[in-house]
Amino acid sequence: PLQFHENARPSAIAALCVGKVGGAEAFYKFADAAYSKGSSDPSVIAPANLPALAASTGVNAAKWKSCFDAKETEARIDQDIKEGTSAGVNGTPGFILVNNKTGKVKSIAGAQPAASFEAALTELGVTK
Repeated sequence: PLQFHENARPSAIAALCVGKVGGAEAFYKFADAAYSKGSSDPSVIAPANLPALAASTGVNAAKWKSCFDAKETEARIDQDIKEGTSAGVNGTPGFILVNNKTGKVKSIAGAQPAASFEAALTELGVTK
């Protein structure tokens, strides 16, 4: 989550908990709603509104709240930030491309055209 975005961290925690309680389908339903509704109305992802957004995915509200309040979820977010930072991610979106055969890694920062990804994959030795 972006540190300067006041709703980013709570939204990230909420999304992780939706995924933990409801699985991948619920996670993506939450993420889609957060991005689509939140882009036109930022209050959708305000901390006070996250329980309703989570509930809209069909997850068990009590289990979600328990996860949301848990310190282990906070630790997971901190670990993700640490790993992303050490891998060179400094914004959203950030991508890490890996050649699984060689272990060679390339990062791409920001929204980039397909040509940037193609060039990075070529540099990594990954071909179609």
